[in-house]
Amino acid sequence: MKSEYTFAALAKQDVAPGPDADALFFSMLAPVLRGCPLVACDSMAALQMQLTAPAYYVAHKLVAHAGKRVIFQGRMVQASVTDLLVFLDAAVTSGDLRPMLLAPVFEGTPAQVIHIDEDVRHVYAAIPAKKRQV
Repeated sequence: MKSEYTFAALAKQDVAPGPDADALFFSMLAPVLRGCPLVACDSMAALQMQLTAPAYYVAHKLVAHAGKRVIFQGRMVQASVTDLLVFLDAAVTSGDLRPMLLAPVFEGTPAQVIHIDEDVRHVYAAIPAKKRQV
């Protein structure tokens, strides 16, 4: 499945596709899958209050499944917070806000992940998964 939503209106720097982009995406997806929201943002103004870092990774929330394997099918870019805010505002105004994940630029594990969908905006803390007690 190919997505034609290419972040064309976002002033960005591409993150090279491949293992690095995939690893970044799955690091960002992990807190969302654990389902521990910090904040539900009911407006773009509330979301803007959460965007405090100078630069963000922006990723399509688009995956495919091949058996048990999950494959990142979207695009990953890096953008300044200023350019990101302009992009998000334009997407909301035009009614073309797509599912995406945002995280301040990180190495290893993101401290914060923002999940944006058409109607929902959640901010997640990237809390390490709890170890199972045996």
